[in-house]
This record gives sequence, C-alpha cells and structure tokens, in this order.
Amino acid sequence: RLANVGIDIETLDFYHDPSKGAIRRAKKALMALGALTISGEVTDIGRAMERFPVESNYARMLVEADKYTEEVQAKLAAIIAIQEVGGIVKGGTSFTGWRAYTKQNKSDLLAQYDVYLALPNIAEFDYEDLGINAKNVDKAGEVIERLHHDLGMLDVELLAIEPEEELLLLQCITAGEIDQIWYVIDEHNTVEHIFSGQQRELSSSTVVRNP
Repeated sequence: RLANVGIDIETLDFYHDPSKGAIRRAKKALMALGALTISGEVTDIGRAMERFPVESNYARMLVEADKYTEEVQAKLAAIIAIQEVGGIVKGGTSFTGWRAYTKQNKSDLLAQYDVYLALPNIAEFDYEDLGINAKNVDKAGEVIERLHHDLGMLDVELLAIEPEEELLLLQCITAGEIDQIWYVIDEHNTVEHIFSGQQRELSSSTVVRNP
C-alpha cells in the first residue's frame, strides 16, 4: 500500500523500526507474487491486490481467481478466511476425527473447507474430540461474511468443491504461495524449499498423500 502511493518504506521513521531483513524479505515476497517490480514499482497485479483486506499472499490468490466463476471465487474466499484465523482443525496425531469429513488428499486448505461445510451436521460438543477449534469456527464465519461482502458475493451459496474446480483453486493457492514451494526429496517425506534449500519434515497432520 505504501508503494502504491509512491512511498518506499525504507525512507520512513518508525517508533519501533522493523528490521532491514524483514523489509527485504517482504519486498522479495511481493516481487515473487508479481506485485512489485525489481525497481520497486507497483504492478497491475499489486494494484489489484490492494483492494482486498487480507494478507498479501491471500490477496494474490483472490486476484488469480478473478478470471474464474463467482462460485470458485466465493469458495476461495472461504478457504482464505479459514486460514486467516489460523485454521479450524487442530494438528497432530491426537486430533484426527475431523478427517472423516473430507476425502481430500491434495491440499490441507481444501480439506479444512470440506470440514467447514460439514459443521452444520456436527454437534458442537463433539468439536473437541474431533479436533475442531470452536473459537476459530466462529471467527472464520465472520471473516467469510466480510470477504463475501467486499467481493459482492453475499448471495453466493457455499457448496462442495466440484472436481473441475479443484485444480482452479489449487492454481489460485499456488499463485499466492509461490515463494513457499517445497518438494519431497526422499522416502521419509523430507521436503526442501525450492528457493532457499532449507529442509523440513512433512507434518504428520497433513492430509496430503504422494505430494
């Protein structure tokens, strides 16, 4: 937003200055998202991202969805809302009951959307045993309503993801997480960041199989 009005954040004085490293990482992420040029100019994508009241990576997803149907955009907005509040399911092997409400094996984000749609058929007193975060469920509903209002989609009903919509949603998600791509490098599900080379182990709580 600062860049869009012609201000370089590094020229501003803050009461508590953000670190130079954090600023550089932020700029690098915005360049990867296609929002800024190498010289720091805002692109058409960056200007389109600014109108969405969400984090930059989620805004990039919404811009990518502009070319798809309202139904896809509404589902993506709901997926983003769930992530904005920190997710509605608990990680770890102790909380796996929620998995019964999704058949998804390609994306944890799409899996949580499935669980959200199933909530009307789940008793609230079962949330804890199933590993569903009740507080975040309420927050997600509020953010979904706000995003749908901003997108002019309050009348669009949230339905299950159709097979032909899955790839479109995954493409939108990837556009917003382009600087966070990891790939599996061994049979133990060790993953490596495609840019930095940093290695991690794939979480045991993921629904993703054969990534």
